[in-house]
Amino acid sequence: MKPFAFVVMMVMLLGLASSMSVSSSTFFSLEPTYLPEQQVNPCELKGAVFVEKYRNYADYSIFIEEVEAFGKLKIFKEEAAIFATEAGYWYFTDQRGFADFTIYIEQTKGFENFTISFTDYRSSAGCN
Repeated sequence: MKPFAFVVMMVMLLGLASSMSVSSSTFFSLEPTYLPEQQVNPCELKGAVFVEKYRNYADYSIFIEEVEAFGKLKIFKEEAAIFATEAGYWYFTDQRGFADFTIYIEQTKGFENFTISFTDYRSSAGCN
């Protein structure tokens, strides 16, 4: 490139850059760019559920308590998705596309979003 053409091109680029009304704060913002993690309210979860194999793919990670009284949410397993209409009534599906939300079952307590326990009685399903 010839020196004269280089100078003309630089002047044009500098003129173009100065005519843009972009402040430096647009490029170097101190505001967080990530979305804050939403608070999990397990008392509202109902419907079809798919169990993920990997934690990163799941909407919620849970820990299953052995004692029914210790879980934050008592789950009643429904036989059909049409009956899972209230909180704590879950229908476990094999197809991810049919699920209302996905879960990952944690093996270590403390890494979960919330704890659940299973109940045999439909009337006792829901939050503790």
